[in-house]
Amino acid sequence: PKSFNDRIDAHLMYMIKSCSNLHTLVIRERISTATILNLVLTADNLKYLYVRRNAVILRNDWPKHPANEDYDWIKSSSQSYEKTEQQVSRIFGYKWKMLSDREFKLINPELHV
Repeated sequence: PKSFNDRIDAHLMYMIKSCSNLHTLVIRERISTATILNLVLTADNLKYLYVRRNAVILRNDWPKHPANEDYDWIKSSSQSYEKTEQQVSRIFGYKWKMLSDREFKLINPELHV
């Protein structure tokens, strides 16, 4: 897999912080389980997140930062796909799961332009 610096993880976090009204996010590229958790913690208005399970890397490769008080929780929750899905479900308030490639191709998110 690509290294953290060669993936879009940090760019997604920047986008989430810059677009506070973003409610739907579709990610086709490779990202880590830790990035998924960081995204849902940071994006207050995010309600729908579509991610291909085959593109998700089971890893916490975010550097530890003193300002990140959730680091230990993210480190623990990102160790399995199931834990990640459980935590995202808890934050969203509904059962969330990563999608198979087939499911991902069938998504038709509601877009507001």
